[in-house]
Amino acid sequence: MQLFVLGLEGISITPMQLAVAYRKLANELTSLPPDSPMQAVARGLDDSVAYGMAHNAYVDGLPIAGKTGTASDPGRPWTHGWFAGFAPVRSPREIMVVYLSRGNGADAARLAHKFFTEYKGALLR
Repeated sequence: MQLFVLGLEGISITPMQLAVAYRKLANELTSLPPDSPMQAVARGLDDSVAYGMAHNAYVDGLPIAGKTGTASDPGRPWTHGWFAGFAPVRSPREIMVVYLSRGNGADAARLAHKFFTEYKGALLR
């Protein structure tokens, strides 16, 4: 009942739905006025990759915004990890969602790091 009241019960989303949501978020965050309360969200996503839980996605010289998560699998002893984010931060060219079955968010961010490292040059052009 407590999770239901908080809006956390029965939530499910596909990686594609999460990518669409992050694309909308990235577009909104790039046009914020400096005094917008949404600046806190932008800073949180930036900081998560810079030195927070999503740091495994960090690539030197490429500004990345993102978030990790670990989702339970009802009735199962394991979890699933994900990373969702975008780069470059101020002019997003790539939205990234990594879902890692039977994993955790840190490992999903590590996989995102591999992609961002490989395509860093193209993303910064």
